[in-house]
Amino acid sequence: MKRHTYVWFCILLGIGLLLQTPALGQRPEVHWEMATWAPWKPGGATQVQDSTGEDWVYDIEISYSGGSPDGYIYAGYTTFPGYQFPSGSWSCTNLTKGCSIPKLFKADLEGNLLWYKHYSENEGELTAVIQTSDGGYLAVGRSREWDTRLTYYGKTSSTSNLSCSSNCQSLPRNIYAVKTEADGTVEWEKLYGLSDTPVDSLSLLIQSAEAWDVVEMGSGNFRIVGQVLDPDDSARDSNGGYVTKAFMLEINSSGVRQWIKAYGNTGKASIARGIARDGNDYTMVLNQFGQAEYLSTSAYADIWVYKVDNSSNPSPAFTTQLTSTSTQHDFGYDVIYNTAGNILVAGVINCTYSGGCFRSAGANGEGTARVYRLSSGGSVLGNTGNKLGTVKSFDLWATMTPTSDGGSAFVSTKQPNGPINVNLPFSNTDAFVAKLNTTATDTAWTFIYNAETTKTHRNNDGSDAGFTNQECLYVISGNAN
Repeated sequence: MKRHTYVWFCILLGIGLLLQTPALGQRPEVHWEMATWAPWKPGGATQVQDSTGEDWVYDIEISYSGGSPDGYIYAGYTTFPGYQFPSGSWSCTNLTKGCSIPKLFKADLEGNLLWYKHYSENEGELTAVIQTSDGGYLAVGRSREWDTRLTYYGKTSSTSNLSCSSNCQSLPRNIYAVKTEADGTVEWEKLYGLSDTPVDSLSLLIQSAEAWDVVEMGSGNFRIVGQVLDPDDSARDSNGGYVTKAFMLEINSSGVRQWIKAYGNTGKASIARGIARDGNDYTMVLNQFGQAEYLSTSAYADIWVYKVDNSSNPSPAFTTQLTSTSTQHDFGYDVIYNTAGNILVAGVINCTYSGGCFRSAGANGEGTARVYRLSSGGSVLGNTGNKLGTVKSFDLWATMTPTSDGGSAFVSTKQPNGPINVNLPFSNTDAFVAKLNTTATDTAWTFIYNAETTKTHRNNDGSDAGFTNQECLYVISGNAN
């Protein structure tokens, strides 16, 4: 079977590319390209990129059947203006492009759409997906708390409840997980929040919670990481609100919460963006901020790595600080293990522009891309220095995948010289892929996929998608030398 790397672009329309395996040291060629648009049309509604809808993907994984790859599974969200959520009387007519609706879809190895599913009766997003050991999928993200169909592991806040008739956009966001069969059919959906009967010593008030990544454990349980508000930390942000903290949540195969634990320095905001597993070891990449207010441009960020074991409520086996500054934003986006058991962390240092390079409203950013390599014990073994150059986007992101030769591949976005263009859909950002050597200190090749402002992309039915350029490359999955 031909080895390949698959990369995914997304903004208002998803663009997928398959990059053929190149000769050693040479950059790859594009094997095929696929554009998607939501085939789901509630009430006959249609999507037009500029005015009536968006289609985003945040994660992709290779899917297997019988031990062989059979396609790709994607997680993200779609929007429809005026969509009426079945569980409440509130619609999305007050939003120009509608509410975000969690989605999964699957394509075959040539990029042909096999199925497309939307989930939850809440406004929300799916940010990560994995194929589970039973052949199905588990996706995680965030959703609001007005869906009475779902088991909710927590109390509602004092200002909201599980039903909504108006101003639902202000309801708290919760950690959301959906488990599906291989064809995308729902097995269960859950929301996670403040526990009525805490199973740990930490009470977490989930009012602005997001899950960013998930792994399956050897036991069949799952570990989810992300960010959550922590009332047990006495510090408060500039608005008097609770401090955002990185969390790890363990659930069993039925979605039942086992425990949840916050990580990070007391009085300081933190976010966990990725988790990787190697046997019974679990490594998180954390971003720790210099103050309680993480959205402030003055809240400098440093990249940390935390490693824990498979016990309940584990304390870190080590914490390694990769950057240390009080004047700039350094942000980690992804963590993986390579074939040698080393830990690799993808980040962007010295981020500038508004938003500080982490994904939130207005997260514009540019900075130096960097990959760090650590031993399994947490010692820093090296990094790429400035060899990956500057990455830049209106919504910056960076991810990695291991490769069969012991190296890895890094993906992010580059943009032409000049200010970041936030006037969508005209952002004209170019996707960037770099193949790294086994020590993650140098590149074997780099590849830039240029935004094409005159190219017409097609819907799944062959009609004009109304989309002429791609913006952000978020994820990579596969195997390339």
